[in-house]
Amino acid sequence: MITVRSTVTALAGLGLIGAGLLTAGPAAAEGPFNATIAGQRTMTPLVNLVQSSTQTVAVQNLPAGVGLYALNCKVPADPRQAPTVCDQSTDAAAYLPAVGQARATATMPIKVNAEFWGTNPNPSTGVVTGESVDCRVSTGDPRSTTCAVYVLGAGRDSANPAYLRIFPTVFLPAKATRANDAATITVDGDVVKRGAKPVLKVDRAVPFRV
Repeated sequence: MITVRSTVTALAGLGLIGAGLLTAGPAAAEGPFNATIAGQRTMTPLVNLVQSSTQTVAVQNLPAGVGLYALNCKVPADPRQAPTVCDQSTDAAAYLPAVGQARATATMPIKVNAEFWGTNPNPSTGVVTGESVDCRVSTGDPRSTTCAVYVLGAGRDSANPAYLRIFPTVFLPAKATRANDAATITVDGDVVKRGAKPVLKVDRAVPFRV
């Protein structure tokens, strides 16, 4: 089961971020910081998600000089550890840069995929490996989920619990039947139809497109 307390210390190790101060409070802001997704507060599951969607992280009272990250990650076997398998595909790793003044509101879109190729946002070596993740797979524990969206402070605020928010994800099951894929092939500008036998020559380059 994910808990904010158990995850805070581990998040300091993420490569997107720096060491941070566990006991540091937010810089001056007019009200308490908060971040929600679809109106849900931290530790509230995001349910009935389609296979790929863009969710909006709504931020309130972000102090000056504080930036945020949002990552869709596989929850570690030990949820007290930092996630090391995260979706870093286009739009799936969101970043809200720090600015010089406090912001009453801000938004940060993040693409949340049910399936992704996960890699470590903080590889300890030059070799980056990954694994295929299916967030729809049951953990066998109704109190936990395979994946979650993590919102956390950037840079020196990476391990500051004031900015940590965790949103477990629950996806709709995939359809029993998937639509068949189709491809169009052209050789030398002509579409290759079913049963056609294009003639190729050894000494002549022929443009080929799919």
